[in-house]
Amino acid sequence: MKNIVVLAAGRGTRLGGACPKPLTPVGPGGESLLERQLRLLSPLTDEGWVAHVVVGHRQDEFRARLSGVRFVEAPRYATTNTSQSLLEAVAGLEGDVLWLNGDVLFSPGFAAAVRTAVRAEQSFVSVTFGRVAEEEVKFRLDGTGSIRELSKTVVGGEGEAIGVNFVSAADRADFEAALRTCRDDDYFEAGIERSIGAGVRWLGLDLTAHFAVEVDFPADLDQAEAYARQEWAALPR
Repeated sequence: MKNIVVLAAGRGTRLGGACPKPLTPVGPGGESLLERQLRLLSPLTDEGWVAHVVVGHRQDEFRARLSGVRFVEAPRYATTNTSQSLLEAVAGLEGDVLWLNGDVLFSPGFAAAVRTAVRAEQSFVSVTFGRVAEEEVKFRLDGTGSIRELSKTVVGGEGEAIGVNFVSAADRADFEAALRTCRDDDYFEAGIERSIGAGVRWLGLDLTAHFAVEVDFPADLDQAEAYARQEWAALPR
């Protein structure tokens, strides 16, 4: 079984929008961040991948808005972080898992590169190289191009981890075991780091050439909106 898991349970208070953050509309067409993600990854679901959306905060709005997905409830979403939301999903799954934060806007080229990479059956973390802000998840690689460190507190980070990741069927059980050791307030990146100690290799998948932004703050939304409008304007009429 091959799975797509979108994490959409959190409150998203930093953005301060009128709707749950993954349901924030972007671009002239009114498509939400989450709907755009599912559309760009739909070639995988067309091949039989199953899409799961982890919900909590205002979950009825997701259930009313989305079709063709399976919902996973994160009952402790108000007091836990993404490590526990992801664990709620992967604990009931077998096989490959491509998972992503529900607030990431990425380009079609980014999505195509991810769809190609999952076919290699190598666990990976999507990264972009360059300067990073304090709030962003940072990474450092080892000499083989694999993730060595991954967190918001990495010193000397080489760039940003975008929030789109893949664990192969061969590594899934070890990753789940690592997630189970995480604290309630840990991000899922802590599970990735702990699984490295257990022998899991995570490729740092370089997607610097493609546009992506994780929408945490109003300035991020402005950037996402500008990209979506530019993309819309370029469509043939």
